[in-house]
Amino acid sequence: METVTFNELPALVGRLCSQVDRIESLLINKSGPEPDKFMTLREVAEYLHLSYASIYRLTSNRQIPFSKQGKKLYFLKSDVDSWLKSGRRATVNELKEVL
Repeated sequence: METVTFNELPALVGRLCSQVDRIESLLINKSGPEPDKFMTLREVAEYLHLSYASIYRLTSNRQIPFSKQGKKLYFLKSDVDSWLKSGRRATVNELKEVL
């Protein structure tokens, strides 16, 4: 740690105060884990980078989890994420470790 002179002290305290303010604002604005939410067809299509037709095909084949209220389709984000993870393929290194 460097030695601070008495004359440098006010500038150092000012800099520390601004850093504390910045840290405080980051902590206040930081949200915790995103709460689970329902997504519309448009939102899930954007999220997965798929067309509406592809999403409709996945729902009609019962390949993606969804909810239906009237004529509207809804997708729980956590369900979509789990569905994506379930299609994960093992890497070559992971397969070698199993054998």
